[in-house]
Amino acid sequence: MHKRTISLLSVFVAVGFRLELFAADIFFKQQIRQEAATSSGQIRTIVEDTTDVWLANGRASINSRQYKTVFDWQKRLLFIADHRKKTIVQIPLDFDRPIDQAASPMSPQERTEFQRMLGQTTDLRVSVQATNERRTIGRWECRKYVQTLESGATQINAEIWATQDIAADEQLYALYSAALFAQIPGVGPNLKSVMEEMKKIKGVYVLLLQQREMMGQTSTSRMELLEYREAAAPADAFAMPADYRKQAL
Repeated sequence: MHKRTISLLSVFVAVGFRLELFAADIFFKQQIRQEAATSSGQIRTIVEDTTDVWLANGRASINSRQYKTVFDWQKRLLFIADHRKKTIVQIPLDFDRPIDQAASPMSPQERTEFQRMLGQTTDLRVSVQATNERRTIGRWECRKYVQTLESGATQINAEIWATQDIAADEQLYALYSAALFAQIPGVGPNLKSVMEEMKKIKGVYVLLLQQREMMGQTSTSRMELLEYREAAAPADAFAMPADYRKQAL
């Protein structure tokens, strides 16, 4: 499984519910920082970047210096472009039918391993609890939510501060949640139930503080909203780079 499908979700957790096609497009910019402890106990920075996110017509695009991720809800496909390696990975998200062998870059052996891995990671649990804690972050009044996610040897604990000051299209914003959750192994078959639980978070999240435990390793992340607006998405917002080569999972 491509490492990006595991690592990107550890930076974000979001709100989610039923998705459709929408008229308005949404853009927002975030600042992210991810750190992890080394074997000697020292803290090192893994990721420090900003991301540009576009949401429109059942698709989400998340672009940073290293990666561009496009999630197509209608096609149930996830595309991840690695700008450094100039490669593209395509991940099927419709787990009710076999992987399309003609469209998939995976070999028969890789497809078998992929399906085996999915069978081992479907035991996923997520919970969200609203609190009465409130604070102003930037120019937004926010409420605190506590979220936990467990899947196999992975546990993610998050503190989410969300605002209802932004008049966002809630269903369109939910598309971003689906794009992020879809990238962690085991979530695909559980996506609907996971997003149903995440409905408890009201509004757009402004600050997320997260700790992830995986196989004895601990990492932390921070995400903060910098900008949010409605605007027409550029023509290439959801396109993969034409000169990149396809890579198997």
